[in-house]
Amino acid sequence: MIKFKNFLFLFVLLPTLLFAHKNECPYSLEDFDIDLDEETVVIKSDLMPGTVVRINEDYQLFIDDSQINLTKSEQRLVASYYNKATSLLNNAKKVGMESGKFAIKTITKLAANGLVAVLSSLFGEKDGEKDFERTEEEIEQHAAEIEALAEKLEKQAKELEELNCRLFIEVKALHQLVE
Repeated sequence: MIKFKNFLFLFVLLPTLLFAHKNECPYSLEDFDIDLDEETVVIKSDLMPGTVVRINEDYQLFIDDSQINLTKSEQRLVASYYNKATSLLNNAKKVGMESGKFAIKTITKLAANGLVAVLSSLFGEKDGEKDFERTEEEIEQHAAEIEALAEKLEKQAKELEELNCRLFIEVKALHQLVE
């Protein structure tokens, strides 16, 4: 029985544990401050204090204003990262703006419906409830649209997390900054 346990550990569990550890990224997206400055992705991190990494719209990589020469595979990775980061950041701005508009519109409608309901009750009319029901349906529909956008953002963030890890492992100049 002991031999079977050793066999099980050596040939089944150990490779599984090593594979799982290998696929864990040491660089979480949360460790990085990623922003968009016009058409340039700007990356900062406590992992590389005082250093600023930039990727421009031509997919050129800069570390503290020095352009980095890239291999073809590094160049493809930088391009993918730029496209994913700009898409995510632009979509996040859209979701933020939509959420803000939604909040203002909802508060305005609820306040107006509340006023109508109060005035209606003073004059004996009962149409205020129908207005509230319509408003509630509109709110639920718009909230569902924003939730769908947020789910898309979450998916993009997961994809960027993977690209971020690959970027700081596979691009030699970046890997040297964080090791």
